Amino acid sequence: MFIENSLSITERYRTRVASSPTATEALLDLIGPVDDLHVLLIGPGGLDMMCGLIDEGCASVEMVTLGQRHRCDFSEIVIVPEVSSAAVAQEAIAQARRMMRPLNTLILRFTMNDATAAVQETRNQLTLQGFSGVRAYHLSDRTVLTAELPLCGRVASL
Repeated sequence: MFIENSLSITERYRTRVASSPTATEALLDLIGPVDDLHVLLIGPGGLDMMCGLIDEGCASVEMVTLGQRHRCDFSEIVIVPEVSSAAVAQEAIAQARRMMRPLNTLILRFTMNDATAAVQETRNQLTLQGFSGVRAYHLSDRTVLTAELPLCGRVASL
């Protein structure tokens, strides 16, 4: 009887964990398949994301701090796992922009509880930097913005 109760508790725990993914798992689900992609992580909080990307089969993952020079030529996906303010987002966008080619994706995950003002300011900054397709998602009680560099236009010639 004790073993049966233990198993049912374990099964209930697995069900609960499976129904509510961690913030990293939710972001990996949003990204989709990463096979043969080069990913750059900017700023703190990227270790879990780095491990998750490697587990998913990512070709290469590089992690740098804000303002740090990176070694790879370009990245198809640039992720900023912890955006704590609009100023941090602005600095990360400028850094990411130098590493991106047309049709590459930038992902920003905000860590503050009420990120409405920072998200709106960051949306405006992304538009000014030439990004398109800016979308907001709510994942694991955090706001995530995604944006792409367009194939043509003034950004493609930079």
